[in-house]
Formats: sequence, C-alpha cells, structure tokens
Amino acid sequence: MMMMMMKISALQIYMKDMKDMKVTRRRCWPCRDSHIKLNQLIWGENCMIEFMREAINLAVNKMRQGQGGPFGAVIVQRGEIIARGCNRVTSTNDPTAHAEIVAIREACARLGDFRLTGCDIYINCEPCPMCLAAIYWADIARIYYAADRRDAADSGFADAEIYMEIGRKPAERRIPAVQMLRAEALAVFREWQMKVDRVDY
Repeated sequence: MMMMMMKISALQIYMKDMKDMKVTRRRCWPCRDSHIKLNQLIWGENCMIEFMREAINLAVNKMRQGQGGPFGAVIVQRGEIIARGCNRVTSTNDPTAHAEIVAIREACARLGDFRLTGCDIYINCEPCPMCLAAIYWADIARIYYAADRRDAADSGFADAEIYMEIGRKPAERRIPAVQMLRAEALAVFREWQMKVDRVDY
C-alpha cells in the first residue's frame, strides 16, 4: 500500500510538471535526470527493460521480414506503448523511413498532436542525427537506447560520420552547402513573424 501511494504521489507530481511545462524547445527543458528517476519509480525498471526489449525484437523481426535495416523503436506514454516503428528505408524506397521517424509519425497521428511532450522513446540503437533532430522537434522527454553510434558504424551505418559532418562548416562538408538569395528568404520569415494565426512549434 505504501509503495502504491508513493507511485501515485510521484505520478501526480510528474503530471503537474508536464502540465505546467507545456513548452517547446525554445523554452526551458525539464530535468531529464528527474524524469528517468520518476519513470523507474512509477513504472518500474522491469517495465523499462521490457520496452527496450520490444524495440530490439521489433528490429530483428522486421529485419528478417525484409522491411529494412536492423532498427526498431517504441514510444511510451504513461507506461504504455503508443507507437512502434521499424526501419523501412529499403522496402519503401524512403531514406527518411528510419524506425524513430516511423514511430514518431504513428504517435503523433494517434495523439492528434505534433508534440509528444512527456513521452519517452526506446530505440535499439543510438539515433542518427536526423532522428535525433526529429526527437527534439517532437519534444520527447527522454531517449533510451541500446547499441551506440560506434556499434552502428561497425555494422556499416554512417551515423558517426554524419555526426562529424555536422561539426564542420557547411562549405567544408562532403556534400557542400552554398548559401544564396538570403534576402528573399528572410522576407518569408518576416511574414511568418507577422502572421497572427500562426501555430508555433
């Protein structure tokens, strides 16, 4: 009974924090260490391990079925899996169809919201830069991963290389970036800033 009361109390505090924090990346981030400790208290470490195993099983099963690369992801809200994603790059001819992206799209569609505030994502491998950016844009609270970018590189995936590319100046990257027509582009941003019915994200 005491443990149940502690879990309920922790959950109430967590939900109040989430309600008070309807924030985006432009504002302050919640304390991630507090978030993981609350998860362990509320849902239990065993549940968190099962979520990760679900991501790993998803990766191996869909890989064997020929869906794509060996990657799986699940998104969890309040202790429940609300979305699953596997890598579908080769089966859909879509280079953006990484497991995390697929799961984020499914979760957003299910919740009817482009923000996944308060949700966690479990991935069988550290996200690539594209997926990491998508996770930030979705305002996901916490990332849990199994293998890391070095493991991915050992298996032939370019995650580590792209992370290094990001640190270089645009003109010095393997795919050079050339800036042009900046003034015309800034006019679009000015119009956006003046748009009274805009939806910030």
